[in-house]
Amino acid sequence: MANRCLYVLLAFSAALSGCKGSVGGGGAETQEIDAGVPDADAPDGYEETNHDDVWPDAGDAPEVCDGGVLDPETGTCRPASCFDVECPPGEYCDPLDLSCRPRPQGDEPLFEAVVIVGHGGRGRQTGPAVQATLGSSINGTTVVDRTGRYVYIVSHNRVLRWDAATRQLSHLAGLGVPGYVDGPAEVALFDVNTYQSGGMGLSPDGSRLYLLDQQKEGGAVRVIDTSTGQVGTLAKSVLGQASGGPDSIRALALGRRTGTIYVTGWGDSCWKVTPEGDVTPLSLEKPTPVGFIAVDEDRGLIFGLDRNNGGPLYQWSIDGGSATLLNPVGVEGDRNDQYISDGPLSGMITANPSGLVLGPNGYLYIGGGDSMTMRRVDVDNLWVESMCCPGDGTYHWCVGDGTNNKCFKTWPSLVSFDDTGNGVFSYSVWPRTVMLRRLP
Repeated sequence: MANRCLYVLLAFSAALSGCKGSVGGGGAETQEIDAGVPDADAPDGYEETNHDDVWPDAGDAPEVCDGGVLDPETGTCRPASCFDVECPPGEYCDPLDLSCRPRPQGDEPLFEAVVIVGHGGRGRQTGPAVQATLGSSINGTTVVDRTGRYVYIVSHNRVLRWDAATRQLSHLAGLGVPGYVDGPAEVALFDVNTYQSGGMGLSPDGSRLYLLDQQKEGGAVRVIDTSTGQVGTLAKSVLGQASGGPDSIRALALGRRTGTIYVTGWGDSCWKVTPEGDVTPLSLEKPTPVGFIAVDEDRGLIFGLDRNNGGPLYQWSIDGGSATLLNPVGVEGDRNDQYISDGPLSGMITANPSGLVLGPNGYLYIGGGDSMTMRRVDVDNLWVESMCCPGDGTYHWCVGDGTNNKCFKTWPSLVSFDDTGNGVFSYSVWPRTVMLRRLP
């Protein structure tokens, strides 16, 4: 059967741990391919992959798929996968090998890092994901849906989507030039500062993508229909009306269970917004502005993280009220000690963190930013750990010692998790999107 889909993934870890890049996927045997350096500023030990011979010519799209699936987005045939059927109870569809696997258990996961989009070169190319190019995509500008199939990335004022079933990166909405226009995908404009973006999220069913567009006066919460690319603005008459003031919107997050949207401002402003756009202002008192928030509907709490000042982490009631500082010792410490500030949460220090998210297991996760590690926060036991890399190509959570938790370079973004616990994040320098694939 002719098809244009080649299940090839770049097992790229040179910029993560100094290992040589390779490709593999779809059950295919991993193979080494040639490496090259993308530009003169690449760090020592950085190896880039040459994809010239990986993807064959596409040829004409077939009219009938013999035993496969005709993908409506690309107009090409692809083999049927577990995303086209329901996996048995206790199993999930693995987004990399596209087969049903037993769902991993336990709170001590082991990961491998696999590049799913890009190769480090900057640009705006879509199509086969390993050939695609991105711009800076940091802070809250990468999110994965709950199934692990779709990853949404904001790059060059465009919203892009990676599809695990096709290995394609497609253009969902936005013209790629700054502006503020609602409407069909082909006319919509965004103006997203990826260095300041305070989050984006998906509705529980994956049908709506919410994006904080802070460049509009006062900010705006943009809403994208993931099936059509149609773009609108949430609660346009209420949110983001006070340009440059304390009511200018700063951060957003969605409740993982209900899809309720929570938005905070630069001051003490906080709003609860239904998916239909009904807004309820919440009273909030916090010492400093928070750049990121995460919503825990089960605990009835909202968490807020200041990206400056050592990374103060706050919590307050989902209904508003006074915020409590969770790491008072850490924010008074030396930022150079951030890598050894694991352990009791009260002493946690971060350096320009790039996001805050609640995972499916109830942990809080903090993106790396200037730091070369990511953090996992156990809010019940007030304990924090780092992502550590022992040098064997795997990653796990541990109490860092200042060496084994310096795993990530070139500004890793916020990490987003699917329901199985696979994480996805993007890099801003030598941009690419990486999956932290949970191992059995």
